[in-house]
Amino acid sequence: MNKPIVAVELSHSAVKVTIGYTLDNQPLVLYAAYHPLRGAIENGHISNPSLLSGALKKALQEAEQKTNYKIFDIVLALPAVGMQVFQANRSSTVVATSGKIKTIDVKNVVNIMRRDAQVENTTIVGIIPDLYSLDDGKKFVEPPLGYVSGTLSIHAKIHLLPTDLCNEYAHIVEAAGYKLAKGFVGQYAYAEFLNSYANLPDGYIAVDAGAKQTKLSLIAYKALYGTVTVDIGGDDLINEVKDAFNLDTKQAEALIIKYGYYPNQTGYEAKITDYVNEAGITVPLFIRNLATVIENWLEKYREIIDVGLQQLVTEQGDNTDLLKYPLVFSGGLAELNGMKDYMSTHITNKDVIFITPRTFGARHGRYNVTLGLIKAYSRYKVEIGDEINKVTHISRDKGNIN
Repeated sequence: MNKPIVAVELSHSAVKVTIGYTLDNQPLVLYAAYHPLRGAIENGHISNPSLLSGALKKALQEAEQKTNYKIFDIVLALPAVGMQVFQANRSSTVVATSGKIKTIDVKNVVNIMRRDAQVENTTIVGIIPDLYSLDDGKKFVEPPLGYVSGTLSIHAKIHLLPTDLCNEYAHIVEAAGYKLAKGFVGQYAYAEFLNSYANLPDGYIAVDAGAKQTKLSLIAYKALYGTVTVDIGGDDLINEVKDAFNLDTKQAEALIIKYGYYPNQTGYEAKITDYVNEAGITVPLFIRNLATVIENWLEKYREIIDVGLQQLVTEQGDNTDLLKYPLVFSGGLAELNGMKDYMSTHITNKDVIFITPRTFGARHGRYNVTLGLIKAYSRYKVEIGDEINKVTHISRDKGNIN
């Protein structure tokens, strides 16, 4: 059995660790943990390196203790800040005199793509094959190993990120005492997670609703084409409730988690706690009061998503057809009770779908990206090969986390 994959996401709100394999193209989880952490990352960039590296080290050491598995390297989600996506189609002559395609032939074509895709001050973080083609016109979605052809052609997407951003995260892993086996754009990993669901449409907008940000990603035929990030998330809702009822952050978050958006349609007044109003008087807080504040915030959230969708349309060549694509919600904020009903009721010009992980051991939207990392790395090892040179440090020159 292959060694487990240790997948890590460093988000604005937490260090998330998932350990597992893939079985029949589905992630199989051995361990999953969520370690809250605030103040280490802002807008995708690391603002407190020592805090973040310490938290990562502690999270991985805890994983080692609880699984009795020694961790040496990790697969890491990288933020999509400054991401570029290119499409490439390259070919190479098959090495074997028999014409039988082997893994080395796939690597040769990928290396040509890597060489041709060098862009100043960027790092290639993913070469994702979409289609393999042979001389006789046959096409495959997986490497056609063993088939006979004079040449092998690959159509692929190439993901690039700013080198400085890649360095930030590579240094954190190194400072924590571990090696970086592979880095993937988090939204590509998220797309790989969503590809586990066979009933999703061919084209949709994935809405990854997080704590500080919400990412809108165009997914078509299981491939990531672009991502737009809007600066709004669950933390903003917590602050809204906190300010409305003069609560502390923990109290506000607890009420949101417990009750969510629950409009009172029965007329029965259900008291949930007391709070001190602006006049300094202790008054009861009813479910309808909380629901009103959450409803107003969800309306603002929906409007900001619309702005993000317009930006995504612009970045995709003003393709207004994208405005008709279904919205597929997932992520920690999407777990809010009542959010699905609200969005389904108030977004009437397109389908609205909510996804929750069904993987045993990680059935929460917070693990979407790390589950996707397990799939992405498994695919990477099969299609491109588990390369000998692991990345422990990324040069400031043009390089590859690949």
